[in-house]
Amino acid sequence: MIEPKDFQQADQARLAEVPRQRRYETMQQLLTQLTPAVRPESPDPVRVFPRIAPGRAVLHLINWQYDPSRDDVVPIHNLKLRLQLAALGVGKATEARLCSPGTAPVTLPIQDGQLTVPELGLWAIVELTQP
Repeated sequence: MIEPKDFQQADQARLAEVPRQRRYETMQQLLTQLTPAVRPESPDPVRVFPRIAPGRAVLHLINWQYDPSRDDVVPIHNLKLRLQLAALGVGKATEARLCSPGTAPVTLPIQDGQLTVPELGLWAIVELTQP
């Protein structure tokens, strides 16, 4: 764990100026206060890895619902993703492009900050761009 004494003198002084109510002593405290820019609204185990560039964001979706008896994942149907478009740098995006292995890219609408992926196999990529 990093302690304030581990910082250089100038950084220690800046840290001391931060009001106590805006400071977190542990990473766990900080994480409980954060709202992710992309939240899957699903009980299924899904990992989302957003990557951001100016005017564009890409979401890597990984399905962790592995079935060892089939040596494959169980597909997730109608996966809803809650998006904070401004945080992703694409505040005006109205649609997304879904790319999955073995299928043609599909354009999906974004409505009220929500996107629905019709089916997620092992993985997919969602591309968001400014109009």
